[in-house]
Amino acid sequence: MTDAETLFNAAYIRNLLEERRLTITNIQKARRIVLETDKEIIEAICLPAVAYDRDAVQTDGASDVVINILDRLHIERSKQRYDMTKLNAILDGKESEIEWLDAQVFSLPAMLQKTIIARFYDGLTNAETERKLYLGEDCAHRHVRKGIAIIVENYAHLCPPEVN
Repeated sequence: MTDAETLFNAAYIRNLLEERRLTITNIQKARRIVLETDKEIIEAICLPAVAYDRDAVQTDGASDVVINILDRLHIERSKQRYDMTKLNAILDGKESEIEWLDAQVFSLPAMLQKTIIARFYDGLTNAETERKLYLGEDCAHRHVRKGIAIIVENYAHLCPPEVN
């Protein structure tokens, strides 16, 4: 792995650590998204749309309203299922990434592990981490750098080398 790739991977891992809590919160929120009920979709289809620019009611002029509503219901339901499938695939990937990161952090030597947990999982600054763990000045920064370097090395083993 080149120096540039190592620096990029270190920045990527650091970003994952920094955004971990927010990512978990967003995944939990997204998992609570549910499909609209058929009743909600039918109500949305049946209610005439208001044109905001002129406050006029727009209608589609369909003669067979029931068939039109059922067709639109089927189309809307298909779109929602497709969107939920895509969303779940993305969320599964993010969850796997967070689980891998957690496994890497918890496999670090004890002091590096404690420092990274205090720094990123608990959200403490370097100075607060040093006080909490009774470390000397700049030790938290060095421990974080070493921990991330170990995680980056493990990450590099996951990425296949490019074939030229």
